[in-house]
Amino acid sequence: MRWSHNFLLLSVFTVLFGSAFSCVPGQYECDSYQGRWSCLEKSQLCDGKPDCHWKEDEEKCDVIPEVRVSCDKTRKDGYYKGKKVTCSCKVRHEDYDIHKGFAQWLKNGVSSDTPQKFIILMSNTSEANKGYRCSGQSALGQQDSGSALDPKFAYFDDVKVMLSPTLLTVCSSDSSSRQVVCKVPKESVNPAPYFNFYGDGKILTESVPAIETDTHYQQVLDVPGPSGGGVMEISCHVTNPVFNDLKQEVSKPITLRQPPPQPPVINVLGQTFQGVSSINIATLPQNFTGVLTCSVSGGFPEARIGSLACGDNIGFSKDLSGTVRFQNAEVTRSMHDVYCSCTADHDSGCFDNSETKVKVKVLFPKSQEQSGSEEVSTIVIPVILAIIIVLLIIVIAILVLRQRNQGGVEGTKSERVQLNEQKA
Repeated sequence: MRWSHNFLLLSVFTVLFGSAFSCVPGQYECDSYQGRWSCLEKSQLCDGKPDCHWKEDEEKCDVIPEVRVSCDKTRKDGYYKGKKVTCSCKVRHEDYDIHKGFAQWLKNGVSSDTPQKFIILMSNTSEANKGYRCSGQSALGQQDSGSALDPKFAYFDDVKVMLSPTLLTVCSSDSSSRQVVCKVPKESVNPAPYFNFYGDGKILTESVPAIETDTHYQQVLDVPGPSGGGVMEISCHVTNPVFNDLKQEVSKPITLRQPPPQPPVINVLGQTFQGVSSINIATLPQNFTGVLTCSVSGGFPEARIGSLACGDNIGFSKDLSGTVRFQNAEVTRSMHDVYCSCTADHDSGCFDNSETKVKVKVLFPKSQEQSGSEEVSTIVIPVILAIIIVLLIIVIAILVLRQRNQGGVEGTKSERVQLNEQKA
């Protein structure tokens, strides 16, 4: 009872007149707890371990440390080169007293068991590398929101760049028949690359963005190529847009197969014909013993003569030309109005105007024409005379029959008159 009375008096005295208790100079005085005071050495202040009951020796100096993320690679445009990076979460100042706080990784705002230094691997799912923050935490548990770590990776695997097709068939003015496609698998490169095309060492297109499909990044080139077809060396260079030293290329000879622009040409006796037309008429003298030739030019690869014939006369053809050789007395009346036809073939399969046709007219000498007319008259005149004689015989026979019929009728009438007179 006496102790309680003394404590009450001491409390009233303390409130009215202040504490009679004081620490020696150089010490820190803690706030009282249940009427008790304590003194701390200055070295105990802000040492990360609260010594006062109310922890005021630490609260007044509890500071969240500054932190930083340190990685073994530098970033370019927000990307790390390759598919992995090693990053550390550190207190910014190396001389910081670790008893006053520390740095730690947070995952989606929650303290992570990830070590302060760890390797981050590129993942197929971007979510796997998201949500990491480097945060500072004070001795009393205060922490900041942290510095976000959202790694992106730029890479280009060692894969085969595909360029196809290597054989183009140009059958019309449609540009799609002259196109080649250059592509790489999507999983082999990030971010989407750009494409450069070269033709025979000369730049054709430069830094063209990729076209994205379900499985590939690609770009299309309209191959200019030589007029009439040919072979061109096409190179496709695929480059990572962030790190230009990450690139791959492919080079292939591209063949443009194209038919000749014009039909075959028939030559005979200085006369030239091309195509199929009603005005293609070759005039040949009877007993012509020369040759008729057919040739084709242009296109790539070269076209070839497929067939050549003049009526029953089959020509000989090889590669670009063919020949029909007329022997003596072959060009006769039987060759008149006969067609000579020449066709060419091409590997493209689209040589549409591949035929030339010529109609043969045979010229006969005038003496032969006259003798021919004499032969005709020699045959025709006797026939006509025979017909006339037959007609005359028929007419005479008809007249004789008529006369006989008239005589019979008159005799019958006279006999009837005599009988009538005798009866009278």
